[in-house]
Amino acid sequence: MPGGGDELGGHPASAATVQECATLNLKGSDATKAPNFRFGIKQTTDETNAAKKLIFPQDAPSNSEQDERLYQKTHRDYPPGQQVDRHYEVKHIDLRDFRFGKSYAKEVEGVKECLSGSRDAGGSTDESSKAVEDYRRICYPEVGKTALSVAGNPDVPIDFAFGLVTHRDPATVEECLQGSYSLAEQQPDADLGRSRAFRALTKGFFLQDGSASLSADGIPPSKLSSAFQRFLSNPAFQTQSERRFGVPSIRTDIAPPKKRRIDDCVNYDDELSVGQLLTPAPFEAWGVSDEAFLIPRPRDKLLDLVRNSVGLSYADRPMLEQAVDIALGRKATEHPTTQDGSTQQVMASFMDVLNVFTRMLDERIAQETCSLTQTDRLRLF
Repeated sequence: MPGGGDELGGHPASAATVQECATLNLKGSDATKAPNFRFGIKQTTDETNAAKKLIFPQDAPSNSEQDERLYQKTHRDYPPGQQVDRHYEVKHIDLRDFRFGKSYAKEVEGVKECLSGSRDAGGSTDESSKAVEDYRRICYPEVGKTALSVAGNPDVPIDFAFGLVTHRDPATVEECLQGSYSLAEQQPDADLGRSRAFRALTKGFFLQDGSASLSADGIPPSKLSSAFQRFLSNPAFQTQSERRFGVPSIRTDIAPPKKRRIDDCVNYDDELSVGQLLTPAPFEAWGVSDEAFLIPRPRDKLLDLVRNSVGLSYADRPMLEQAVDIALGRKATEHPTTQDGSTQQVMASFMDVLNVFTRMLDERIAQETCSLTQTDRLRLF
């Protein structure tokens, strides 16, 4: 369409176009002066839908049945609503019309006949015997009622019970779990905790209950071997009842080494308990254990700690140094000299310094509070 006009074709001549034609001395026919005049050739309806018919032709041939089956096999291209046919074949059964279940004749107006009171005049009623009706009434009670018991009671005594009599087992479950051992059977074996040499020497000497079958005094010396005689006379083999053999799990019997190896897995009773692991000390996150506060240190080390400690930066520096001297003075009075008469370097722990400093701080606060007037106290609180 020229000039982008609509389907009517053409394009109206504007006033500017007419003025331009007049300037160029162009004369048109009288038809161009009509208000409905349009330039160009008018298109028909068939020409307007030419692109649509080209993309979607109406007279295009449809796919053959063979092509449809081929597309269904290769692309699973089934028409909408078409059932998938797997081409199963069963003898004597037409799968197109086959249905599972039992066919029945369709009833017509069944509810109407049940609700209507009219009866077929030609119908008849079947009568049954009274015995059959009584049996049905007893064995099949009405809805909401309990079943009747059988007529009469069996000819048995009142305290009669059906079934076999339960025989009580002499051994109960409690006795099987707890046992019924005598005091002699509960005693430990005579060779409990003894070495293999003791068991080999005393083999056959003790009975099953632990008592000696033959006493050493009752056997002539000629019948006792020299090894067994030395064993009986050796006090190292004469164990006590409270003695325990083996190595204990927690070695409290030996002192821990000053520097432990990496592969040393022995517990010297210095490991943390479960409570200490669940609730660690306040300074454990900084790598400071509780034992570090109790280590004795000289005066220069204590002064270095109180001057560079982050937690004591708020405190009075001279007051802290005075607390160090007081703590060292108390330790000096407790241990004035050694056993040989020589003087020993006085050392105190950091906890001793903190205790002295806390006591001095409490006394200072108490003195300052007592010196205040009633008005000043009210202002503070």
